Amino acid sequence: MNLILMVAFGVLPLQEDSENPEYKRWAAFKVGSWVKMKSEIVSGENKIPIPQEVTFTLIELDEKKAVVEEVLVTTVPSKEPVPEKPKKRTYRAKSTKKEAIEKEGDEELEIAGKKLACHWTLVKPPGASGGSMKTWATPEVPGGVARMELNYSGLGGSQRLTAISWEKK
Repeated sequence: MNLILMVAFGVLPLQEDSENPEYKRWAAFKVGSWVKMKSEIVSGENKIPIPQEVTFTLIELDEKKAVVEEVLVTTVPSKEPVPEKPKKRTYRAKSTKKEAIEKEGDEELEIAGKKLACHWTLVKPPGASGGSMKTWATPEVPGGVARMELNYSGLGGSQRLTAISWEKK
């Protein structure tokens, strides 16, 4: 019985920690770097701009983790913008999760009036019923994401986040 337990537990360390892409994208910048993104929802043929912007700011960085503060601001016409309570996301340098990339390629995007060389990846998160996520990454933008599209095929729509401004520290 002890031999079986030793063999079973001996297999667990074989799941090697791999480099976390979110950590790697933020680790290329200094604390205080930020990116502001706007949101847009597409439902069928209708594009609906959401009066929301989200700002991601790198607030802590070391060799083990990157901590990013996320502040969502909703703007309602004829009212002052309303920021939500800031949220913190921690990206560990190593991760046991590995996304299965369906497709990938390179594409130049015009973002905030600048032409950016991006590498895009299309992934289908585990458990996603027909949904997918396409991310255009570039080292020019803090956090590395110039655009992200989340497709909800079961709901017939998608959401796009696009960088509109940023500052590298």
